[in-house]
Amino acid sequence: MDESGINNHFGAGVYGPTDNQRESIPMGSLSTVFQAEVMAVFRCIQLLLSKNITRQRILFCSDSRTAIAALAKSTTELALL
Repeated sequence: MDESGINNHFGAGVYGPTDNQRESIPMGSLSTVFQAEVMAVFRCIQLLLSKNITRQRILFCSDSRTAIAALAKSTTELALL
């Protein structure tokens, strides 16, 4: 996964060497580098789950410990009315 920016427009990229998965995710001019990093990790997780890849060790290569930590600490809350 990778994040890159040109003229303050950032995006995320995902690459899976096993199945040659390549994806580019444009994020526009209002996104930050941190948001692009989180999106790249999140998209990797989505792809793994869509392929029913669970209960395996997965290696994420990223230069952003902060992005991975942010996703690891995320929670989902449900409000019942």
